[in-house]
Order: sequence, then C-alpha cells, then structure tokens
Amino acid sequence: MRNRFSSGFSLVELIVVVAIVGILVAIAIPQYNQYLIRSNKAAAKAVLMEIASRQEQYVVQNRGYFLNCTAACPADPGTLPTADCTANSTTMFSALGVTLPQEALAAYNFAICAPTTTATNVNLASMPTYQATAIARSGTIQAGEATLYVNQFGLRMPLAQW
Repeated sequence: MRNRFSSGFSLVELIVVVAIVGILVAIAIPQYNQYLIRSNKAAAKAVLMEIASRQEQYVVQNRGYFLNCTAACPADPGTLPTADCTANSTTMFSALGVTLPQEALAAYNFAICAPTTTATNVNLASMPTYQATAIARSGTIQAGEATLYVNQFGLRMPLAQW
C-alpha cells in the first residue's frame, strides 16, 4: 500500500526548484542583453563599412561623396548634425545602393556629413570628404554605447570599439 504523502512534490522541493530557476534567469538575462548590444553594434559596423565601400564607388562616378546632410559634421561626433541628417528609413541611402537593415535602424541613427576641414595643405583642404556616423538611439538597449564612425580615409573610430 502506497503512502499518501509520497505522490507529488513537497513545498521544500518546489521552493528549491524555483530558487534554481531564479538564479539561472538572473544570470541569463544580463548575458542576453550583452549579446543584443554586441549584435546591434555588429550590424551598425556592417552598415558603416557598406557605406564606406559604396562611397568609393560613388566618388569615382560623381567626383564627390554622397552626403545626406546639408550641414557640416559637428565637432562632437556623438551628436547628429541636424534633424534632416538622421536616417530613419531603410531607403535613406538608396543613392549609394545601401539599404539599412531594420535591426540596425532600431538601435542606431545613421548620417553621412562633411567634416569641417582643418587641413593646412591646400590640396587636402579641397578634397572631397565624408564621415558616416552611427549614433546609438536613446531609449534603446544601445543607449550609452559609443558613437561609431568611418571617414573617407577608412579611419574607423573609436578604435577600441572596432
């Protein structure tokens, strides 16, 4: 004859299982968030490198770089030049043949502007320039991440983020 208390789980067993699941969730959620941040940053880097590649093709055909901003780049690369410079649709850079993926647009604002020239050499001061920028959107998981950008020389900044 079976004991009536031997079927089912005891309260102590149930509490132990809930505690173990809670510990696993407490470890998994921050790791998942870090994974999302890394994958969004990788998507933004891929977009910037695609823009840089397409800019080289564009300059050969048009003798100048494509800019989606009428204003010059600000001194602080972490700020967008003006409201009209923000890429907020997947077709913002269609003149370059670049389609922005939704996952990158959800986490970053993109802009291509002309940096102010401080070159002392006259030949360098008159050359076409651009700076493609990816700025983390506030209110997203990327908020607080460093601004990524690439320029006409292929310089990718900040170096520690690439």
